[in-house]
Amino acid sequence: MKVLHVIPSVAPCRGGPSRAIVEMVRALRENDVDATILATNDNGPSELKVPIEQPTAWEKQPAIFLKRWSPPIHPVREFAFAPRAHDWLERNVRKYDIVHAHAVFSYLPGKAMDVCRKAGILYVARTMGHLDMWSLKRRSWKKKIALAFGEGARLRGAAAIHVTSENEDNSVRSALGGDVRTCIIPLGVTLPDGADISRESARKDLKLSEHATWLVFLSRIHPKKNIESLIDVLTQDESYHLAIAGDGDERYVETLKQLAVQKGADSRITWMGWVDGWMRGALFKAGDVFVLPSLSENFGLAAVEAAACGIRVVVSAEVDAGPMLESVGAATISRGHLSLAIKRALDQPHDPVEQSRRVLNNFGWNTVGKKIRAMYEDILKNA
Repeated sequence: MKVLHVIPSVAPCRGGPSRAIVEMVRALRENDVDATILATNDNGPSELKVPIEQPTAWEKQPAIFLKRWSPPIHPVREFAFAPRAHDWLERNVRKYDIVHAHAVFSYLPGKAMDVCRKAGILYVARTMGHLDMWSLKRRSWKKKIALAFGEGARLRGAAAIHVTSENEDNSVRSALGGDVRTCIIPLGVTLPDGADISRESARKDLKLSEHATWLVFLSRIHPKKNIESLIDVLTQDESYHLAIAGDGDERYVETLKQLAVQKGADSRITWMGWVDGWMRGALFKAGDVFVLPSLSENFGLAAVEAAACGIRVVVSAEVDAGPMLESVGAATISRGHLSLAIKRALDQPHDPVEQSRRVLNNFGWNTVGKKIRAMYEDILKNA
């Protein structure tokens, strides 16, 4: 079975989706699915240094890159327009049994779905949270027009819409109507490098105070992540320190730093910038509580990864993976008072080894890969 996974970008600066696509393809290949990534060479304001329109590898997985048009206009660049996408897809899409398109309101996956419909190729659409209420309210009139015309038809024409939670399933059905086929399969997780060291070693290596109570935030720094609420928590309990790992718009990061100064919390915040590799796992092991207080979060892969590393996890009710983590005893959901949820998590009995085992049993990529393969097989059988 040959499957083409189409996504606008695999650049690390794009956060969870870029990490997830690599692990998804790796898991599928381990389950005898011949999966390949098709992406643009997007890298935020710059471009990835990769071969164009040639078979190559990205993070050791088969990949093909198309050149993104990179004008100095931010909204146009973010659309990830690839001028040669249509030609490449017309020439190559019939080589695949299924196309799995990741993202909505983006050029490359949309073009892939269009070409598949014309060629009679079965495709799966993954909406990646783009149809939830928070997302639809941003540039709402443009998205309503898109859904009423091309985008809605693309999604309704999919053999299945891949959603990662019940919340996302409800959002998709609300946006498109009930007459769509959805398949709920969560994203998976693997233990990052650095997850096998002790808390003491992790704090020493990362230069974090040994005796403080550390709250950890690791994600893109973006207004929807609601980092302001974490700064507020520091003002309510002076024993807390906060490690913020991630990058984002420099002006917004500076606004957050100024807010911390105004609230008198800046001395207890460590800004770590983008972390990856062993530092990612070490940060999870160094912390007391991982907190993701997002206003909207499709799935929340970082929270699942943190839980797999054994750290206590607190998420807002808007993090879609929250109920699934809560069901296996691996997360506390904040429903209004973040500071109380953090205290509740700290006060509860906690066995990090058992938590890690439960999370990996439910969210390990091998398990998830088998579920995605089964979805493909069901689609082909019923075609």
